[in-house]
Amino acid sequence: MENRSRRFVIRADYEGRLGFFFCTIVMGLFIRNVTYMTSFISFSNKELISMVVKAFILVVLVFCLPVIINRMDGNSGFVLLASVLFVFMHILIFPDNNSFFGGTLNTFCTTILPAAICVHLIYDYDRFYTELINTAIFISSVNTLFLLLFFLGNYGGSEYSMGYSQALVFPTNVLISLYFKNDRKKLTKLVHLVLIVTNILSIIVFGSRGAIVSIAFFIIVMFIASDNYDFNKKVQRIILILVFLLILVVFSKQILQFAVRILNQIGMSSRTLELLVSSGFLTDNGRMDIWRVLIEKIKDSPFAIRGINADQLLQTGFYHNSNYAHNLFLELIYSFGILIGGALSVWFINKFIKTLRTNVQNDQEMIRLLFMSSFFPICIWSGSLWNDMYCWVWLAIKKRR
Repeated sequence: MENRSRRFVIRADYEGRLGFFFCTIVMGLFIRNVTYMTSFISFSNKELISMVVKAFILVVLVFCLPVIINRMDGNSGFVLLASVLFVFMHILIFPDNNSFFGGTLNTFCTTILPAAICVHLIYDYDRFYTELINTAIFISSVNTLFLLLFFLGNYGGSEYSMGYSQALVFPTNVLISLYFKNDRKKLTKLVHLVLIVTNILSIIVFGSRGAIVSIAFFIIVMFIASDNYDFNKKVQRIILILVFLLILVVFSKQILQFAVRILNQIGMSSRTLELLVSSGFLTDNGRMDIWRVLIEKIKDSPFAIRGINADQLLQTGFYHNSNYAHNLFLELIYSFGILIGGALSVWFINKFIKTLRTNVQNDQEMIRLLFMSSFFPICIWSGSLWNDMYCWVWLAIKKRR
């Protein structure tokens, strides 16, 4: 009995360490984005804060190493060894890509890979889901304070940040998943709703369209996948949403003009709202140019294997020199050719469909859905497979049965 109790305590400690490491990364990314948006912090101090955040994540990772080593099995070791060999071969075979591949490799090895390994080694998903909830509440509370300072005029920072808005997607989706659960008190659900609204408002004020689409995607998926509501209630809520959307569409111009006017009166602006008012919300901002060039290159050499980050070597004329594919499937096919890239694309689509079909009665299924919904819409329109932590964590958690 004593040995069994001791094993339980050790396992609980292991679960706590692994979950804490992932939550530390999520909070660290948010803190870095908040810091870089502010104008009252000097650039040197922003860099210092960023270094402190990275150092803290590294310390937590070292703290987790005994757990990782203890739980690593033969399959995990083989995957790591194969990954190391793949990196060395990639560097040798595709030397032209190394100027971009170095940065990708740095992000992948210092953030994405450790996060994926830790989540893969977690057994207690109920506890992990609770840790994700606490992290989401913390980030959303800080964002609420940040937004309040912004509206009071005591902020004085940037008015557009793709990174900041995307850092709010996962915490917002976590809170939305809570809102769909019937086991929460009304007051608790009200607090969560307030935090959800302030997060979405921050995304609207500070940018980016992809983050809004990701949250909308998750809400729709929750209505499809959730079994907490019976069919009649689902239909009622869908009808209410459709009516609400219809009202927004009919009076969209007046509502948007009013919102922009209010922001202008207090000396602020919103890129997202301005795009909506100017009917530019669906503009591609040069993405079609990139996709056209990529498709033409693929047509010319459909079986060519160009390697990771090969899309960034193209000169497409896209603004800010952001010459990456901006699409998961085009990125795969251009990098690995029509055979390997096409097979990987089909494999991803199959994984997406399986995740959408899952029943979110338990926390493990909910976590899978959260990770997928926090990266999939963004990777179709923007972002890169190799720099998206939630994609690789989703792939890692899918292996755990």
